[in-house]
Amino acid sequence: MFLRLQTCLLFLWMVLGGTVGAERYFADYYYVPPPAAKASSRTGSVPSNNDVLPAPVVRSWLETSMPALVLEDFRGDVPATKALAEEVPAHQVAFGRELALSAEYVFGGPVPVEAGGYVFLGAVTSVDARALRLRVALEDLAGDEALYVLDAEGKAAFGAYTADQAGPNGVWLPTTLGDTVVLALCSPRPDCPKIRLETVSHFFKSIFVPGADAPLACHIPIGEETQPDAAAVASGVGMLIIPYGSGQAFCSGALLTTQSPASLPPEPYFFSAWHCFDTAVDFAGVEVFWDYRSETDDPNLLVRNQGSELVGYNETLDAALIKLTDPVDVGPFGRAWLGWDTQRPEKDELVQTIHHPRAYSMKTSRGSVTKGAADICLNSTCTAVYEEQIEALWSEGVTEQGSSGSPLLNRDLNYRVIGSLSNGPAHSCTNTSGNYDHYSSFSLFFEQVKCHLVSGLECGTPYEPKHEDVCLICRIFGKEAVEVENLRRFRDRVLSTSDWGKSLIREYYALGPELGDWLERDPMAKAAFKGVAFLGSAWGASLK
Repeated sequence: MFLRLQTCLLFLWMVLGGTVGAERYFADYYYVPPPAAKASSRTGSVPSNNDVLPAPVVRSWLETSMPALVLEDFRGDVPATKALAEEVPAHQVAFGRELALSAEYVFGGPVPVEAGGYVFLGAVTSVDARALRLRVALEDLAGDEALYVLDAEGKAAFGAYTADQAGPNGVWLPTTLGDTVVLALCSPRPDCPKIRLETVSHFFKSIFVPGADAPLACHIPIGEETQPDAAAVASGVGMLIIPYGSGQAFCSGALLTTQSPASLPPEPYFFSAWHCFDTAVDFAGVEVFWDYRSETDDPNLLVRNQGSELVGYNETLDAALIKLTDPVDVGPFGRAWLGWDTQRPEKDELVQTIHHPRAYSMKTSRGSVTKGAADICLNSTCTAVYEEQIEALWSEGVTEQGSSGSPLLNRDLNYRVIGSLSNGPAHSCTNTSGNYDHYSSFSLFFEQVKCHLVSGLECGTPYEPKHEDVCLICRIFGKEAVEVENLRRFRDRVLSTSDWGKSLIREYYALGPELGDWLERDPMAKAAFKGVAFLGSAWGASLK
């Protein structure tokens, strides 16, 4: 009891004392209604990509005989593929293969085009892929040559891609549904343009595929939202496809407005979680899909953005801000640039999130804040921590993989963003007591990105970790001490085998960071704790 009192007092001091004198900044969402021709109350299937090439041209090209590059590396019935899918991070949706193939290995001979010039066609298939994404090198294209991407069903065409878009890491082409994509190279000459197919990324998880890896049944579709402000704000939430290495990850995130924007619509800043981007991401290849509201929507026709730059991130808070390369089009539900607020939330405040679980259509969850600031251990030894996170418990709806990065919205503050989804346990439709999540603190992240969101402000110093060494037993005994290994063995083979022991483990990790600070200030308490830990170490040693 005394320990809990000490920890609670320390927590209150950090929350109240640490925020005294902080100036509050906020902005309300900016909304552009949909053009009359695009307005929709049900689906978001706006054919925004089918005017790149005339439909008869696309059909003619798809009906033309062409070579097919077929990859079977990631067939679903191959045991190695199944094992690989189980090993990758939870938010990874695709793995890939580096090819570095020149054009003659991909494209067929020249096909005369009625309007003049020639087209060179080639199909790329990765067997059993839910979707495909290719990376190509364009720097050797001539100025009058261009590449187009066609989905295999002819529903959409993307391009033109020219040497002007070439980058040092190649160019990631748009994600297309299904296991086949068609490439079309156009040139005024009958000589095949110089291009390289560098990488094929094979989507092994569901992406826009109803019935595959289905999300939980208790999700709330955003179409059931009855609050007008929440419905408007939802149009500013997007689904990310994030390339890194030869693979892809998926997350959620939200457009943010700027305070008193200099021009309208506001600049396309996009707020999400840092763990979505922390593995050698090619930011130029980041895609954002908008307005995916129903499984009947065709993803090839959804409004999407491609290209971004990293503005700022904080690993300790798990927050990131990127800026999209191009303006965001207004879709069938309008488009919102979400408001935000630096006021720290308090317990029991009403909150909501809007997200894309498992790369499915947009869902929402409603609940309340259970903790305004909590340090969250990321592993069993608490050697890594997300700090000052907001904990929310959902009374309606749930979140899942792919929901990461989605905005935490304060329902009493006009749905302003106060955080982004960082982590949480697996949720349940039957036992909702454990349906909580942890969110980065926008208030603490704001300091390092405020110059981008508020005119006239200078960006400040990023939030620094409070704990240099957050492994409590490591701080007491030393990281390499035999007692550390013995205590871990005691935890895994004794405590984790009973409900009482599991409860003790949860309490230890929940209080670990604050407990460590208190012990450092109280030598007698530290000595007592160390004595108890020695008993556990001795027990663990006996289990060798």
